[in-house]
Amino acid sequence: MKKKRRRINLLVTNGSPTVQTLFKIARDENFTQQELAKKTGVVESTLKNWRIRNQPRVTDVEALLNALGYELQVVKIQEAEGARD
Repeated sequence: MKKKRRRINLLVTNGSPTVQTLFKIARDENFTQQELAKKTGVVESTLKNWRIRNQPRVTDVEALLNALGYELQVVKIQEAEGARD
């Protein structure tokens, strides 16, 4: 019998857009939480805590993104039209 893959829970309750994006990418890539932990070196309980309450450090975000084939970039926010009057 084939073991059913447990997909990553997309529910992120800490409200951080960064954490929401991280888990959306992982879910879109069809990672289970266990696979994500193994690929990134971040233990499952830490991943769960990021979803619920804790904020990851920038170095952790960067490492996780790199493991998923993405990179972290700093991009200037475009000012709203007419806001510099």
